[in-house]
Amino acid sequence: MKKSTPALLTATLLATALSPTLGAETCSRAQIDRYLDLGYSLAKITRLCSADAPREAAATAPSAGQATVDPATVVYLQTAIDADEVKIDGDRITLTQDRCFPYGETGYGDIRPSACVTRKVTIPRKGLKIGEVVESRFLIRDGKLIVRGDIRQTFGKTEKLRKRELRGLLAQYPEHLSEFDVPVKPAMKRKKVAEALEKLAK
Repeated sequence: MKKSTPALLTATLLATALSPTLGAETCSRAQIDRYLDLGYSLAKITRLCSADAPREAAATAPSAGQATVDPATVVYLQTAIDADEVKIDGDRITLTQDRCFPYGETGYGDIRPSACVTRKVTIPRKGLKIGEVVESRFLIRDGKLIVRGDIRQTFGKTEKLRKRELRGLLAQYPEHLSEFDVPVKPAMKRKKVAEALEKLAK
């Protein structure tokens, strides 16, 4: 997509301002463009492109397995995905959510029962495919971002659940999945998140 004049001017000014002082560690024009597309502030781009960039990237990477992943992609997904933790390793993406999950049939007052537990969803990077991507529209439709692969979901902190409640939860949320609707924060565009996830596919 062709960039607007303000975006081109911003990237040009940044590249010009950074180049005299940062030498070999200065970001390329393409890197600056990518950071602008991700919505990073000028201050953050300057930090990422500074002499301290290697240390900052190392600090934001959750594990050594992320060495082959663009740090900006990691930070973006951790910001955009609606999960308490987003971990990206060399071979998988793991989402952890601590919240209440509805299950079963609606009961009195048209309310479904729910279980407040910890869900962990593991998506292998090998074989990861992006399926349907639909942006949400307020009061019109819910959004969706479907990923496909050999996906697993497990639950922790289930000790307080009754056996009947646990059975109902697991019936609604099976361990083995062929596709999963990635939860995305309201302010984020699912298309952008899908593009970032696609970069991790092997």
